[in-house]
Amino acid sequence: MLTLNAVTYLTKIFIKCLILQHFPDASKIAHVLMFPKPNQSRKLPGSYRPISLLSNICKLYEKILLKRLNDHCYSNNIIPDEQFGFRDKHSCTHQLLRVANKIVEGFNIKHYTGGVFLDVIGNIQAGTPQGSSLIPTLYNIFNSDFPRNDKVLNCLFADDSAILTQGSNIGFIIKTLQSQLECIEYWCTKWRVAIHTEKTKAILFRKGHSSKVLKTFSFMENLPWENQVKYLGLILDSKLSFRQHAK
Repeated sequence: MLTLNAVTYLTKIFIKCLILQHFPDASKIAHVLMFPKPNQSRKLPGSYRPISLLSNICKLYEKILLKRLNDHCYSNNIIPDEQFGFRDKHSCTHQLLRVANKIVEGFNIKHYTGGVFLDVIGNIQAGTPQGSSLIPTLYNIFNSDFPRNDKVLNCLFADDSAILTQGSNIGFIIKTLQSQLECIEYWCTKWRVAIHTEKTKAILFRKGHSSKVLKTFSFMENLPWENQVKYLGLILDSKLSFRQHAK
């Protein structure tokens, strides 16, 4: 429990930092712990997740900045509605329901739903250490100009991204998704966002069966169609039966 004098001094320091738009150099020093990612080679630097242990005073200051940053984003509608990651009254479950409802809506009117589920390599640290409370909001701001299309539903949860489109014609779906993928590829090149193409999946949700061979997408490299994808921990198959996920 801090004494009244300590709270007063900290308040004065934080107010001065805000006025001067300054973040003390001493507060930028962190003790970094490296945690290995599961099922990856420990010989590669990318196989570890760095977590920074920051000073308590630094964490307090970041909380103040985060409150002001979130208020500014809310007042100016900076974070797009399709972004469900790290936002009040939004959750992983809400985004999954949004995706599932869109697919079921297509089934009910006998439409196909095509989707591409993107795998981003790492996230954007925006100059802050991993473990900082500012990272989620700063990433959402960075990601706020993700390409939009009236014919495409963007489903974003932090750096887990999916795009969906619907129609009665498979050719229309392929053309629409390909156009959006080209915009995303340009966006990734512009902002130096890396996509793990081997883990990026395309899927066509539909009732019934078809022997028609679907045209592959061109997205950094050829992107084939799959019978199932994993999004936010949930396995989605082309019939939306959830049988594979329930195993």
